[in-house]
Amino acid sequence: MATTKSKSGSKPKKAASKKPVRKPAPKKAPAKLQKAPVKTKPTAVAPALSTTEARVNEFAQEVKQLGMQVKAGVTPKDKTKKLYRSGKDKIFGGVCGGLAEYLGVDATLIRVIWAATMFLWGIGAGVYLLAWILIPRNPEHEW
Repeated sequence: MATTKSKSGSKPKKAASKKPVRKPAPKKAPAKLQKAPVKTKPTAVAPALSTTEARVNEFAQEVKQLGMQVKAGVTPKDKTKKLYRSGKDKIFGGVCGGLAEYLGVDATLIRVIWAATMFLWGIGAGVYLLAWILIPRNPEHEW
């Protein structure tokens, strides 16, 4: 080792050595304190539904959960009943059966009232034929 004198003349300085100086390795935090890597799943962005579509979807889910069935002619969207001729409960053309389904009563009651109007006032047959022509068949029933 070579020593050199400083200009001030007080103490001799050591010459700089060319050995690399090792830096201490950084200390790791205990395993409990280390943050675990967060894995995220890619999510698909669903298109926004209108409020009406959202309500219809909610209604359909409620119906499935309750195990209910929606009656023919009643749609979850507008909940209006439509008058159809019945393909399930028909004798001549399904007019009385369809009217009974629409009103939610027994078809026999409608047939008795219809027969009474036909015999008492004589207009029942004409109205029945007109209804047979004008009321459409129920598309959900087998004909």
